[in-house]
Amino acid sequence: MIPCAFVPLALFFSLVLFGPPAAAELVITEIMQNPLAVEDAQGEYFEIANLGVADVDLAGYELSDDDSDSFTIEGTLVVAAGDRVVLGRDGDPASNGGLDVDYVFSGMRLSNRDDELVLKGPSGTELDRVAWDDGGTFPDPEGASMSLVNSAADNSLGANWFESRLETFGEGDFGTPGAVNEDLVRVRISNAPAQVDPGDRAELDVTLENPTGRAIQYDAWLKAEGDALSRILLSRPNLTMPGGFELTQHVVLPVPAAVPEGRYTISANIGDAPDLALWSDAVNIRVGTQESGPFPGYTVISSLGGSNTILVDMEGNTIHAWTGAASVASMAHLFPDGSIMRPCRARSPQFDGGALGGRIQHIAWDGSILWDYEWSTPEYCQHHDIEPMPNGNILLISWERKTQAEAQLAGRSRSGEFWPLLIAELEPVGTADARVVWEWHAFDHVIQDQYPTRDNYGVVADHPELLDINYVGNGRGREDWIHANAIDYNPELDQIVFSSHFLDEIYVIDHSTTIEEAAGDRGGKGGKGGDLLYRWGNSAAYDRGGSADQVLHVVHGANWIDGGMPGAGNLLMFNNGAGRPGGNFSSVEEIVAPVDGFGYSISPGQPFGPAEPIWSYSDPGPFYANHLSGAFRMPNGNTLITEGTTGYIFEVTSDGETVWDYQNAGNLARVTRYPLDYLDFDPTR
Repeated sequence: MIPCAFVPLALFFSLVLFGPPAAAELVITEIMQNPLAVEDAQGEYFEIANLGVADVDLAGYELSDDDSDSFTIEGTLVVAAGDRVVLGRDGDPASNGGLDVDYVFSGMRLSNRDDELVLKGPSGTELDRVAWDDGGTFPDPEGASMSLVNSAADNSLGANWFESRLETFGEGDFGTPGAVNEDLVRVRISNAPAQVDPGDRAELDVTLENPTGRAIQYDAWLKAEGDALSRILLSRPNLTMPGGFELTQHVVLPVPAAVPEGRYTISANIGDAPDLALWSDAVNIRVGTQESGPFPGYTVISSLGGSNTILVDMEGNTIHAWTGAASVASMAHLFPDGSIMRPCRARSPQFDGGALGGRIQHIAWDGSILWDYEWSTPEYCQHHDIEPMPNGNILLISWERKTQAEAQLAGRSRSGEFWPLLIAELEPVGTADARVVWEWHAFDHVIQDQYPTRDNYGVVADHPELLDINYVGNGRGREDWIHANAIDYNPELDQIVFSSHFLDEIYVIDHSTTIEEAAGDRGGKGGKGGDLLYRWGNSAAYDRGGSADQVLHVVHGANWIDGGMPGAGNLLMFNNGAGRPGGNFSSVEEIVAPVDGFGYSISPGQPFGPAEPIWSYSDPGPFYANHLSGAFRMPNGNTLITEGTTGYIFEVTSDGETVWDYQNAGNLARVTRYPLDYLDFDPTR
């Protein structure tokens, strides 16, 4: 054991799913009491997060300590649900160290020794309290903020605070004012088996990364609900990992012979008790005979160009249908209340291209329209896919129109209009409106090597984080440059993946940025602003490979495999195979991206890995769709595949055996299946 001070935490392995911890609505999550870049009177700030589901106006709320310092917030100060506000002593970034402050306060200072910060509502009710103790149990930083390890943690405990040491702002002090706090530790599970027999053992790897300067001590536990299995202490208790290191532990979980057969969840959790998970990762395994056959559930099918979406059972019977506006643009998303959300063609679109959308409808089970919004103007238009998010917002992919002059000034060599990709996050408002809360523009992240006097000139191979504006792939230089066709969101990483038909690649970008950071190359958990964090499939697109290195030949449907499923966290995609050197045939590829914290590792001069997929399915000859299509992993390890151009849907095992199929009458973007117990009601009644 390394002899140094440590923060006592614990790593637990569980055979049980944990629900989200309860949390107060308003929580103090970050405090800067001792800045170095500027004097305390200019640089002190603190942050309040709203963990509730409704916006809160802080007008009339009081902040104080236990002595005589206090102030009352005057005027409107709204902290949106899921967002945070920064209150500081100086509102001028030129004098406060580069801080963006939402509210300037006076009548209160934050002591560098021991002090309190108390939040009270307009009625005087105490809502939150943090009392730091001059380095006793709380951190005692200088030139860095104190950050709460997790918004679900008890912020009255010093052990749940740490000194910010990963990200800087403004003039160089450490902290994340107005943004999600740094992670203290990160945990992930890999190489877990899909199945294990009773009396056997499950072997897996658990990686714990400690990016801070402090050592972390933790224990390993196995736990399951029920009488058959009690909590078992593993053989590696009291492990200590020094600060700044990454440790991967190979864990052997003995499964007693008395454990009933069934599906279990193995969770690696870090917290102060087995039932409180501040950080976690989880995978599903089956104890007993491997399940055979298809994964039972309901499949949601939307024929492109039509107006209906249908719900199909495992026998191929249509048990429900929703009818909305005509010309569906992509797949529909089902919610537990029986409603769906799907993109479709706008009433009077100003663009014309493949999978044209411009309109999003939220349709209730009874067919009533809950929300009907158009993202369609002469300047931009939604197309292809959307992605509902856990916070209730919606991500969409869109064209945005650039003139020939704008495109050529940016370094484009071709003539004509230019329609680069725009990704927007919408917050629905009312029944027919929305507010843009985040956006990313591919046009902000381009490079070109042809015109030294134009913008964005540089060496393409030196910048894999940028898109070569003159690389056309199989798109032949048309105005629809990227032709993104699918989007997916990873809430654990706070990242977005999308696939490009024309450039033969998939791309990952950071969603943890502000709108301003998303336009640049700094900020966010990945530290690169809106620049590409990762790309894969065609290294020739950034001059780090040639045609022989190309893996994807037209790609659709990129998505992360959801947590709890075999391959969780891996990326899955449909490789159409149009123009493949070995002949035209399609395949489904699963890859393990080289994740490094919130970034992705890449060697100088080399392309992003991996060199090859970890799993692939193909059937050269009969299995081929030159466009459309997609694939999703099922909880039992099978993969549901959509051959979009023929409307053929089929499910294969990890060995490639087809165990279910369905022939649709029309073309499809892709489809997915929901578990039998997903809906809040029985859809067959």
